[in-house]
Amino acid sequence: MRCDICESRLGRQERERHFQIGRSKLRFCDACERAKLHLTFLESYSARDHYGNTKKRRGASKASARSECQWVIEIRRILADVGAVPDGPDRFHEFTLETPVGRLGASVYGSGLFTRFRLPKAGQVFMAGQSNPYSGKWNWHAFNPTDREYWPRLIRKALVELVEYQPAPAFKAEIDAEAAAEDIRDAKRREFFAECDRERAAQAPAA
Repeated sequence: MRCDICESRLGRQERERHFQIGRSKLRFCDACERAKLHLTFLESYSARDHYGNTKKRRGASKASARSECQWVIEIRRILADVGAVPDGPDRFHEFTLETPVGRLGASVYGSGLFTRFRLPKAGQVFMAGQSNPYSGKWNWHAFNPTDREYWPRLIRKALVELVEYQPAPAFKAEIDAEAAAEDIRDAKRREFFAECDRERAAQAPAA
């Protein structure tokens, strides 16, 4: 038996583990599960019906699910190449990339690369107005194999340009001031949620 993602030969324990999707039994190697690629595969290949049962998604195939997994691997590699780190300061994204225009959070799914500038105005300047001016979102949707083949080259080029971008000194000072203010707001939010956690813990009934 082989892994349904990378097609490597499975060990005994790996063969015993499977996901039942309709009539199919899907098996994944330890390496693909550690990389959470099996989640991408399952999201592409399966869906739930009205009764909550998991079944094969209409029109899905193992080949298309593998294609989405390869996309995730490639985009993660590009992010690592430009200096993004997993599980960084951006708590809402899979990766954090520090750039000359502030922090960029990034998450990779089989359906695309979803990023957000921490400072929307700074992102607007670099993107010449193409990112969302309110949320800072800058997304790359990959809905089909053509997108997954075409986007990686452009994504790498755009991210390299971003990390090498040199803002004007006056604008850089404005970015730094806004980032410092955002750090203060983040600290206050963390303290607020920590206080909420302490209050809930104090009100919890004794075991």
